[in-house]
Amino acid sequence: MKRSGHKLEKRKGFKTRTSIEYLRSIQKAANDLTLLLDEEVRRFLNEEEMNRMLATCTGAMEELDKFSRALRKDLMDENYGFMETYVFCGLCGRRELVGSLKCSVCGNVLKRCVDCGHYDQVYQQCALHGFYVFLSEAEQPNDDSHSYRCGDYKPKVEAREAAQ
Repeated sequence: MKRSGHKLEKRKGFKTRTSIEYLRSIQKAANDLTLLLDEEVRRFLNEEEMNRMLATCTGAMEELDKFSRALRKDLMDENYGFMETYVFCGLCGRRELVGSLKCSVCGNVLKRCVDCGHYDQVYQQCALHGFYVFLSEAEQPNDDSHSYRCGDYKPKVEAREAAQ
């Protein structure tokens, strides 16, 4: 290689990722996979291909289930006050855990005062803390809103509890 004039390049070693890069990669891969899931593809697969597809999907589901159980266990063991309650993003409709501050797809603030059991729409205030929140902010909160990091946020309807 030296005689032919090509430069020798050292292989670059593995670069460890930060946790946020890893999380973003998983979210992107999950979103990409969701977009690929089209039930119409079954019409164009033969029996062998459907068997391979089913085996692939089953393997992926088992690995995701194992990973999800480990995450759930860590959240419960670390005393984060974790409760598996899901809320829906008011902007894009994505389902997120109530512990998430923003939607992972559109970045919208998830904790809306208008969805909280402590919010009084008539007086436009938090019945628990007494501060005023105008209805426009209660419906479309931003990073400065009271609901953004509210530790007492309680959805009016508990969407789903963890199935143990």
